[in-house]
Amino acid sequence: ALQANLALSYFKQKKWLETIETCNAVLRLDPGHSKSSWRAATAAIEVGMHDVAISLVENALLFDAACPELLELRKRLGPLRSPNEDRVSDDEIELDAPTQRWHARPWEPPPKRAVPVGKDKAD
Repeated sequence: ALQANLALSYFKQKKWLETIETCNAVLRLDPGHSKSSWRAATAAIEVGMHDVAISLVENALLFDAACPELLELRKRLGPLRSPNEDRVSDDEIELDAPTQRWHARPWEPPPKRAVPVGKDKAD
């Protein structure tokens, strides 16, 4: 339950990749957790991972074939593509809301320590 709540928190903050990662952790423990499948699939759509979203929804429907939220999301995702079919661009995927892209903060080195590691100020 704790991981599912953490995933919800990431979802509400629009931290899409963290949402997907945390929902996957929930689904490893409970593959039938419909809310985590829906959140992960919705987050995958937001970052342009259409195939991942379809996979998440299809797997969730194996456990809960009557879940209205999953059925609606599956309908929005459209038909499955064959492996040989050309990939579609993000522009070709229509979403109800504008796509929010996740951007990582640029890497910054850690701050320098005033006292070297292993040395005491008294030395």
